[in-house]
Amino acid sequence: MQNAMRLMADYNCWPLWWMNGDGDIDPHTLPLTPQTIERLLRWSATFDAVLNWDDPRSSEWPSIEARDAFYREGPELWLVVRRELAGSYSVFYQEGGTVFYEPGEYYSQIRLSERSNAMMPDDEAPARVFARYLAAGQLAFQRCAACTAAIFYPRVLCPSCGATDLRWEISSGRGTVYATTTLHSRGEFPYNVALIDLAEGFRMMSRVEGMEPAEVRIGMEVRLRVLPAQDDAEAIAVFEPWEAA
Repeated sequence: MQNAMRLMADYNCWPLWWMNGDGDIDPHTLPLTPQTIERLLRWSATFDAVLNWDDPRSSEWPSIEARDAFYREGPELWLVVRRELAGSYSVFYQEGGTVFYEPGEYYSQIRLSERSNAMMPDDEAPARVFARYLAAGQLAFQRCAACTAAIFYPRVLCPSCGATDLRWEISSGRGTVYATTTLHSRGEFPYNVALIDLAEGFRMMSRVEGMEPAEVRIGMEVRLRVLPAQDDAEAIAVFEPWEAA
């Protein structure tokens, strides 16, 4: 496939690979922003750190939370790389042995809510604290006391400096659409998946409601709306156009 690549983590390799089998790709050779290249390299380094060189078969994640954070970052990166390389390259995503050609394929098979439910059972785990805030209608995030970075998704270590003193703050809920795509699943109405830049300095994956999915635009101002918990489903953070709120 000409000019087609996939995002995939593998030990001691660049995280992008040509689909025609020509090997991995140095992201510095692609028209990507420095910020995206840095995220790609950091994502790849996280995977490399899992490898046990003395006994590769015993390699494992240090915690369920660390694994969950890695697999959340992958599809978010995919959307960003797709956006930045649109028109020049086709970008797919591989997780395990499966290659996903469109985001709709991925999100119809792998639900992020299922991954969240599989996190540490400790009630004070960051994911559980976040869920309690959301159930109360608040979008919580963490602020590193050492370097002041805004952190989302919640975790136990600052991804910028490695500090452990992370303090909870409540977002105003006001943000801007950074990237957006419309997904089409068989037998379902089209829906939107978007990356939202929040005013406090963090980015999250969500969706924009209150309008047709294809009408969501990059740069659009949006504000938070929390969908309350129903039956076995936890509360969900979605967004709507600022002017419609």
